[in-house]
Amino acid sequence: MTWRLAIDFGTSNTAAAIDANGVVRPVSLSDGGITMPSAVVLTPSGFRVGDEALNAQLRHPDGFERTPKALIGRGDVVLGGKIVSPEDLITEVYSSVRETALRRQNNEPPREVWLTHPVAWAPSQIESLRKGAIAAGFRPDTIRTVSEPIAAAAHYARNQQAAPGSRVAVFDFGGGTLDLAVLERAPQSPVGYRVLAYGGDPVLGGRTFDARLLDWTLDTLRSRGHQELADRLHQPRTMAELRAQSALGSAVTAAKTELSTRPDADISVSLGEEDAVVTITRGEYERLIAGDIERAAKLLQDVFDRVSGERPALVYLTGGSSRTPAISRMIRERTNLQIATLDDPKLVTAEGALYVSAAGAGRRGRPPQAPGRQQPRRGAPSPNGPRPGAQRPGGQPPTRQHSGGARPNGPHTRPNPAGGGAPAQTGPMRQPGQRPTPAPGARPPGPNPGSPNGQRPNGPAPRPNVPRPASQHPGGGAPRPADRRPAPQPAKPATKKRNVPLIIGLVILALAVVVGLIWGGVALFGGGSKPSAGSAPSGKVTCWDDSTAEAGKNCPALTGEAALKWIVPVDDASCRSSNFEAKTALECTWYDEPYASLHLLEFDSADTAIAYGENSYGGSGSEWTLDGKASGTTWEGDFDQGSGGYSYYYVYQDLPYGIFVRFDNDSSGNHGKIEDLKRHFDPKTYRKVSTAVAVADRA
Repeated sequence: MTWRLAIDFGTSNTAAAIDANGVVRPVSLSDGGITMPSAVVLTPSGFRVGDEALNAQLRHPDGFERTPKALIGRGDVVLGGKIVSPEDLITEVYSSVRETALRRQNNEPPREVWLTHPVAWAPSQIESLRKGAIAAGFRPDTIRTVSEPIAAAAHYARNQQAAPGSRVAVFDFGGGTLDLAVLERAPQSPVGYRVLAYGGDPVLGGRTFDARLLDWTLDTLRSRGHQELADRLHQPRTMAELRAQSALGSAVTAAKTELSTRPDADISVSLGEEDAVVTITRGEYERLIAGDIERAAKLLQDVFDRVSGERPALVYLTGGSSRTPAISRMIRERTNLQIATLDDPKLVTAEGALYVSAAGAGRRGRPPQAPGRQQPRRGAPSPNGPRPGAQRPGGQPPTRQHSGGARPNGPHTRPNPAGGGAPAQTGPMRQPGQRPTPAPGARPPGPNPGSPNGQRPNGPAPRPNVPRPASQHPGGGAPRPADRRPAPQPAKPATKKRNVPLIIGLVILALAVVVGLIWGGVALFGGGSKPSAGSAPSGKVTCWDDSTAEAGKNCPALTGEAALKWIVPVDDASCRSSNFEAKTALECTWYDEPYASLHLLEFDSADTAIAYGENSYGGSGSEWTLDGKASGTTWEGDFDQGSGGYSYYYVYQDLPYGIFVRFDNDSSGNHGKIEDLKRHFDPKTYRKVSTAVAVADRA
């Protein structure tokens, strides 16, 4: 007997389904229900997953990770005093599902294993799922991957017989994230659906609602005279208090679920001999989450606005948190569309993945993603991989001069269209700054994707200095047509005299061009103007952090994450600390720029910041300007890490601050342009930053 397995590895919970003899049914992954928590804990005796991890977290809090999916692409973590990679955690979750499914199927291995993932994920993140599944014991040739919205849409098409060309929106509101996509039924495509637009919020989900309700519960306890009880539950110090806090979290989640079907819910609190019960109504609860609902509404509207032509026929809800009545009401009010739900929303994605092949899925590899750039990448660049380069803060792409003029636009690693998730090499691997060796007969490099309007940052490559035949040289006359004469007749002396002024003019013009090129090269590679540093005012000043320093006093040092956010204000982004090779580093990502990431960096010294660029890209870089004025040094170039891409790196002159922008390739091997992000952040000029540094050390 052959069978197929699908695994929906979620942020908070994991679900699975089996297709045996054409019958699709869920896999019971826990004693208490169909799904299991995605949590993992590392104990001295090894990993524990699901409910066992939740039970063991009280004894091993330092080894507990509640949401391992959120770590994919973000580097290693420390659990239980050991360094653990996200792929290790993926392996543990997949291994648990595999063991349970094999017991159901008499230990016969599955013919196919479908792994679901967010539509906005980068190829490198999808590849992490695949590697984790292989390490868990699944055969590489059986593994398929599909985006979660396409799996959900396949489930819908299976039940509703969606016609070719019909459109549906998928609103996937899970425990930890919100993902939206508008899809079009396209039976001719490998997965049966075409993604028209998508978006997501990596931190908005059911756990957000839990946090709101928990805060309300503690505030209510304090207002009713249980101040000490609330404080002990908020910051437990003993094992008993930790257990009570865990029990309160479960009670809050249960109350949230109950409010989806009832007008009110009770939350019981108990610690030692002290007990209390608070009651919340649905109206009070919806007021608590009103801001989060509005946040989801804006994302929904943004995705719909990016779709032209016919509107979706309906909005399909998936994810456990989509059962919140306020969600359905908001969608109806904003879209005026019908809302569809099929079966348990927690199982739709897992079961739908098994219907994808019926909708026309390919046998192997990643399905086609949304047109244009796609997600993303949520992880910081690997310290061992090609290094960053930063966005040109003025919005224009930085340039890097290579010997020979134009930047080499050599081959890079692209996702393997044949499937399997492994990259297919289309050319030699190289580090940024290393010139590729062109293949014999290769075409000249095409337009630079990182430059405005597709133009090369440094203009066309110079022509080789090859002498031309006399018949083609200016002043030498037009080429003679073929005739029967054995050789052209000698030119008359009068013709030579008439050509003398022309030849002299050409010589003068050539000398002017050569001098201009030499002057331009000197200006660009060392002879150009250095930025003018700001000086420290002597009187009372307002510091960079809005504090005030009297005359002769110092402002706070320009250091730390707050300083980085001041130097480079970022809009509409999710920013967090990263493990970049720097003293302080922030990584910022956007839901609408899923393949782009911005890193704000503070190094130990200006020399270290410069050395980072020189070591990563090679050479001395080029001049970086902001608002038309010199500000520092910039590098740029391709990289081969993961699926490949393009990056920019900027350093403020003689200051320890850098900016790095990275664009990963999407599933088609394309990457974004630097100007796509200029609306998202606005670095301060060199003079402002250098003045802030000077005022911090003027006394």
